[in-house]
Amino acid sequence: MDLAGTVAEYCRKYGRRIERTDGGGAWYALVEPLRYKNKMYMSGEPTPAGRSENSWFRYIGPSDELPERSETVFLRCGTKLYSVEKAEPVYFGGQPAYVWAVLRDVT
Repeated sequence: MDLAGTVAEYCRKYGRRIERTDGGGAWYALVEPLRYKNKMYMSGEPTPAGRSENSWFRYIGPSDELPERSETVFLRCGTKLYSVEKAEPVYFGGQPAYVWAVLRDVT
């Protein structure tokens, strides 16, 4: 199995179900709070791993699902809705391995 396949398998095994609100598909990805470890973001809540603003999330997903930024289409994960602020594929050896994104909670 190549790296993209391994990441997709880990997402299915350990991730959460992600659905597009326009019915454009569903897949599994890892979604976790985005924590800032420097003092640029002072309004966050202190946590053992750094500061968390409670509205920004990191997304790691399979390379064949690139979420796009949209004003009308959101990603649903459980009871939460997220807007995609930025998303881009990450390449290893010239091949897409996974997608990295920053999500914002709009629930």
